[in-house]
Amino acid sequence: MYTHPVPDDFAAQRDYLDKLELTLTGIAQKDPPYSDGPIKFDGFRPDVRDLGLDWPTTAFSMVGRKRLHNFRRLIERVIRSEIPGDIIETGVWRGGASILARAVLKAWNVTDRRIIVADSFQGLPPPNAEIWPLDRDSDLHVYPELAISLEQVRANFESFGLLDEQVVFLKGWFRDTMPTVPSTCLSIIRLDGDMYESTIDPLTHLYDRLSPGGWVIVDDYFMIPACKAAVHDFIGELAGEGLAVVLISSELPEVMGLADRLIVMKEGRIVDEFQRGRWSAEAIVGAATGARKEAA
Repeated sequence: MYTHPVPDDFAAQRDYLDKLELTLTGIAQKDPPYSDGPIKFDGFRPDVRDLGLDWPTTAFSMVGRKRLHNFRRLIERVIRSEIPGDIIETGVWRGGASILARAVLKAWNVTDRRIIVADSFQGLPPPNAEIWPLDRDSDLHVYPELAISLEQVRANFESFGLLDEQVVFLKGWFRDTMPTVPSTCLSIIRLDGDMYESTIDPLTHLYDRLSPGGWVIVDDYFMIPACKAAVHDFIGELAGEGLAVVLISSELPEVMGLADRLIVMKEGRIVDEFQRGRWSAEAIVGAATGARKEAA
């Protein structure tokens, strides 16, 4: 149930945020991608930028319109539901997603939350394969395009009129800064670290500060296998502590690898239940499609 009042000028603020999304992602400017980035595209393509699959040349975010809009909607949800806590982004590049977050707070007249902007502000760390073997093949530290200084990110906030006391910058490697995050209560944790190490460190130190009903966003979950592995390992740690974790996923290998008990739903109803060691991919798919029942 939503309890926070909608701003009187909601329509105007909604239009402002819509336009801001287009500007931050470079869609409004048709900003071309880096020609020497790891993923090659020939010129600006709105469909690619919408999904955040390229590296913009001058835009403020490479998240893409869809993921940026999702971030905005979740911020609005925690505001309207009055879920307490600050908002942190770990890994900010030019600051675009955090700039949008500050704009959402301003649009909704929120003055009691902060945006914590955490980054090394010098690019990604070289992989420490001895400690984090899944980062062994990461070469993102060699790209100077990813090393955006704190001074530049501050200037980017200022260019939108959004640099004030509600924006807190936290500079340094996550292994050093995450234990020192200046907030005991978080409503949204947005992780964009591109590596196993840069994902597991924030999860380890910040998850216990998340308010009930809050959100953890892992930007690279479907794009970088090491980040997905970090999430899976962290879920395993929670389960090992005796906590129940509900995982909702349409990826069969994922649920079969993580779950101890698997519930299959079809058209909003529970149609079957399996215990670990007593399931197969064929049986699960059969339950989900109705084939198993028909065969029986």
